[in-house]
Amino acid sequence: MRAELGPTGAGHLTVFPGDYVAAPTTSAINFSVGQTRANQAILPLAIGGAGNLLVDPVVVGGGSVHLIVDVVGYFE
Repeated sequence: MRAELGPTGAGHLTVFPGDYVAAPTTSAINFSVGQTRANQAILPLAIGGAGNLLVDPVVVGGGSVHLIVDVVGYFE
């Protein structure tokens, strides 16, 4: 079986703190079929020290997408 090299459909990822009640209406990154993308974003973490992030993926046709999160720094 061949591993997919990119998203199987066009879509977007919404990333937000783990303690939010509802997802924001803006995406953190948009992508097309098979497209590898990078993005730099400053994202808030969940309050109370949990540091949780939630990711809401939307991929056309119910496809799949891989996500790698690389933390470079933080603010206090």
